[in-house]
Amino acid sequence: MNFGDTPLALRRAPFRTYVAVSLALHAALGGTLYWFGAYQVEQRRQDTQVADSAQATYRARTVRRVDDLQKIKELMAQSTRSEPGPDAALTALPPVSDDPREQLARARVLSKAIDDIHRDIKAEELARLTGMSKEAARAEVDTEMPSTTPAPPEAGNPADEIAGLEEHARELLARRADDLRRKQEGVAVSASGPHGEAPTAPLPVGAEGGSGNAEARAATGPATGLDGADERSGANGHDRQSGHAGPDRAGAGTHAADRIDDFLGQGVDATRAPRHRSTVGRLIRYGSGQIPRVGTGPVTKGEGRMLGAGGQYADRIHLNSWYLIGPFPGRRDRGTAGTPVYPPEQAVLLDAVYRGKDQQLLRWEYVPGMAYPLIPREPVEDAVYYGYTEVLMDEERELMVWLGVDDDATVYLNDRIMWKSDDSNKGWFFDSVYRNRQGYDAKFNRTERRMLVRFKKGRNRIFLKLWNDTNEMFFSMVLTLPGQAKPE
Repeated sequence: MNFGDTPLALRRAPFRTYVAVSLALHAALGGTLYWFGAYQVEQRRQDTQVADSAQATYRARTVRRVDDLQKIKELMAQSTRSEPGPDAALTALPPVSDDPREQLARARVLSKAIDDIHRDIKAEELARLTGMSKEAARAEVDTEMPSTTPAPPEAGNPADEIAGLEEHARELLARRADDLRRKQEGVAVSASGPHGEAPTAPLPVGAEGGSGNAEARAATGPATGLDGADERSGANGHDRQSGHAGPDRAGAGTHAADRIDDFLGQGVDATRAPRHRSTVGRLIRYGSGQIPRVGTGPVTKGEGRMLGAGGQYADRIHLNSWYLIGPFPGRRDRGTAGTPVYPPEQAVLLDAVYRGKDQQLLRWEYVPGMAYPLIPREPVEDAVYYGYTEVLMDEERELMVWLGVDDDATVYLNDRIMWKSDDSNKGWFFDSVYRNRQGYDAKFNRTERRMLVRFKKGRNRIFLKLWNDTNEMFFSMVLTLPGQAKPE
């Protein structure tokens, strides 16, 4: 070898380095492409799950709307002291399924039946006021009350038409409740003139005759109530709510209008004042109130969802097992009333998958044995959470329900609104709870409101919509016997 010649091994070194670097780069590129491909496959799978869940929720909500139409029909009939009989048109339909077109057929039949009951009510009242026959009164009502059933949407979407029929039926039911209230309270109603203008003097309650349309005249009548006394005030002056409405509540003496209010969610304890939040740089309205006292003696606390003979004895029962899902995006400073309606609010499908806050994938999670009070595992600010649980009763009974929340919540019992909180005007509550949290937690008593609630025998479904603005959050729901509520 001549001096100055480069060894062969050294001449091959750059080539080997090039090959090694090239292989490493190709491996990295292949790994990236594999990961990205797998990521895309997973994203498509998740998107398919979300779409399927949304469709299932949509169908379930449609079925619920038709069920509500059936309930509205029953409430309208019960308000006349009659029980709804079998409907031949419904009987002729195929067995109930979640097929949208079959549900639409049922919805149309129910909507027509509700409209017929509404017209019969007006005709009976008109006949009583004027002395005309029921047939003549019904003919006049039909003439002066053209069909107000909403026309089918142009796109022909069954779910949209069902939604319109349900909304119309709810309007008729609300008007029926108003009529019952006017009769119960003896308030005179002014009949409209022939062209809709106000007459020169109101038509007295119980008077006969008078100008105006049949419905306006039928809305006036003697100041008589139905079904006995109004019993919306429960023990110790607390609000009284019910877990169910229908014939099985007639014995409780609840007025027909109250049963309608229960269904429509209008008899709910909720005062929506202007909001003043507790976030930094903004004003919180302190308000006034007092956390109800439990008593100075020892308290036997219990946790669970089954109440009845053979169970654990306890003074205060904390509902400690829930299905939870969230967070969904909130709308800062608007509470539960101002946030969008997310799919869990449409129907509870515990195997469903949804997109939540920041597009994260959300599933219902069963959380048993939660510590007091209920706090989601990963609470975040400006977010909405949903909860679902069931309470099993060995018999129908009334219980005192103790409720509290930071920040805001709406609670449904058996698909009816039981309670709406409001985070304005309750700085007093936040200060009291967080200043002495150990004392209140020791007695399960983070309570801002308590109310007497009737639970039905068997399964009682409880649905929660919980909103958090900033900082801490919690929800408290405790059950006691009515006699255990101490004077405030």
